[in-house]
This record gives sequence, structure tokens and C-alpha cells, in this order.
Amino acid sequence: MIQLFMKRSGSPVIVPLNLPASHDAMTEAASQLDEASRAGKTEIVEIKSVIANLPSYLSGLDPDSRTQLAQLNQLSSIIAKMDSRERNIYAGALDGNSINDLNDMIRVAEQVSDYILIPNVNSDVTLGRYVAVAGQIQGDPRFPEAAWPYLDFAKIGAEYYAEHGGAYTSAPRYAGRKRAGGWQNRIWANLDQSGCDDW
Repeated sequence: MIQLFMKRSGSPVIVPLNLPASHDAMTEAASQLDEASRAGKTEIVEIKSVIANLPSYLSGLDPDSRTQLAQLNQLSSIIAKMDSRERNIYAGALDGNSINDLNDMIRVAEQVSDYILIPNVNSDVTLGRYVAVAGQIQGDPRFPEAAWPYLDFAKIGAEYYAEHGGAYTSAPRYAGRKRAGGWQNRIWANLDQSGCDDW
């Protein structure tokens, strides 16, 4: 789920580590790095992950820190249990939150079920259109179809985005945090079951 390629400064030998990893696998990688060079700091050459944007959040990772490697291993274990839909949600949730360290990445990964991924939404306009359609489906009187030509979908979407946070992803999708109660939760339940792509 996460693959690290590491080397010691002053040595050309690159040692891969596939996470999640057992204690023995992590010890073996450390031994290989020690064989290459006992002196010098461990450097990360490359990070690969099934979560496309995750490596950008790991740029400050210290591979010599046992604490950080243990946290990264924990994060990788959580990601390994996610299906592809949850991975897409997690990628969007990372972009929609303030991520400062591995603790934040783990927290968001553990809360991935608190987020919704809305397909074909990549702007305030398309998010506003989604809110209006979803509201109408649930009988919300604020957005009758007859009024749609006069609605400012960009403003509706911007207000929804401001209230719920989230991020527009490159897919195009919107990943946002669910809120307790209201018609939105009924829509999310329906979307989760139907996988609707027609917003």
C-alpha cells in the first residue's frame, strides 16, 4: 500500500520497504541500509502509494525515526483495508483537511466513513447543482425545479463548500465531510447504495 525506497547518504544502494511490514521486515531493511553505510543519514529516494497524493504529504518523513516509521506502518495497515472507493475518498479528504503530520493522516484515514465522494462535481457550480437536485429528490422546498433557471448554482455550491469543507479532486469528484442529520444524510445513504454518476 506504501512503498519506501531509501538509501544512506554516501551510498548508492537503494533499499525498498513495502508497508505494512512486519517487525522483521523493517529490521531487515534497516540491516541492509547499515550494510550499505553505517555512517550518514537515511534518505528517502522515492515513495509510492495506492493513494496518488499521499507521497506529497510525506515529504518531511524522517526514515530514521522509529516513531514515524511505526506511524507510517499503521497508516499503511489502515489503507490496506480500504476498497478503491474508500481510497478515492481518502485522497480527497487529505486535500480537504489541514494535514500537518502522520497523526493527522491516520486520523483522517480512520474517519474515512465520515466523508462522501460525489462524482462529476469539480466546481462550485456543479456542487450547487448537486445540492439542488439532491434537495429536490428529498422534498426540500428550497430548490423547486421551476426555479432552477433563476438559481445561482455557484453561490449555492460555494455556501455548501464553506459549511462542509472538502476538496474538488482531479477525478472530477468532490470529497466532503458528512454532517449529522437532515436530508443530506438521506442523499448520502442513497448515493452510497446507488453509485449515481449523473449529477
